[in-house]
Amino acid sequence: MNEVIHRQNRRGGITLVEVIGTLAVLLILAVSAAGILGAITEIGVQTRDATQGRQTIRRFATMLRSDVNRSSDISVSDDQWPIEMKVESV
Repeated sequence: MNEVIHRQNRRGGITLVEVIGTLAVLLILAVSAAGILGAITEIGVQTRDATQGRQTIRRFATMLRSDVNRSSDISVSDDQWPIEMKVESV
């Protein structure tokens, strides 16, 4: 009979062990999320840099193409830099 009375006197709720376990799981999830966000941010930075590099190359190619089309004479030698392009005035 003491067992029945003892069980009725127990309060409902959670224990300290359950709280600590829950906090540990949440901490693990937070650390994992922070690592993933860091990786995503790094990928974004690399993508932005690659895009800017491609835009710079396209701009350079467009300017070079325009210069070559406007030139009347192009001479290139192995030891000569920069390449010389002569433009005739019309």
